[in-house]
Amino acid sequence: MPDDHTRPPQDHGLHLRMHYEGERIASQHTQLGELHLLVVRALDDCAVHSARQGFERFQEALRAHFEVEERIYFPALHGLLPELGEQIGALLEEHDAISAELPRLRLLLGAGEIELSRERLGVLAKLLSNHESREEGLIEHSIRARGGASRAISPHRGTDRHMREGADEGADTLDTRPEGTTMRGSRHEEDL
Repeated sequence: MPDDHTRPPQDHGLHLRMHYEGERIASQHTQLGELHLLVVRALDDCAVHSARQGFERFQEALRAHFEVEERIYFPALHGLLPELGEQIGALLEEHDAISAELPRLRLLLGAGEIELSRERLGVLAKLLSNHESREEGLIEHSIRARGGASRAISPHRGTDRHMREGADEGADTLDTRPEGTTMRGSRHEEDL
């Protein structure tokens, strides 16, 4: 029988699972960013039909992502660290706010309103990028709180990077943080 010095910590498997889930969520954020970029590029090319199709894919991926977080990840995280209830509640409210933007954008795309669609897509991307950064920060905090490594997941690489890649003359309204940076040091991280 191994002694206490060679046995992994009792919740070592939990640390690994949290790390995996953090990477999975970050990967989904990247995929959402890539889908967002497809819509932006279609709008830049005035390809409204392609933009609508791309937006449908983006919308379905976002809904599936939110569902996994709301039904599986957030309840599990709250069960492990009940003190995060307020932050998780805020993220759920953000899901509602982001989801409320989807029908508006769908109507604009359906009407062929390229400029207004591009503008609303930028607003949506900004909301989503900030939300993704807060989610990933909360995941990192939860892993550290459970005794995991200090750098739990890859740097935020979701919608904000793709937003910048697809940005045009409206870039002053978009997130312009250098690639690979997050909201570190922001009020949101300090609240964790």
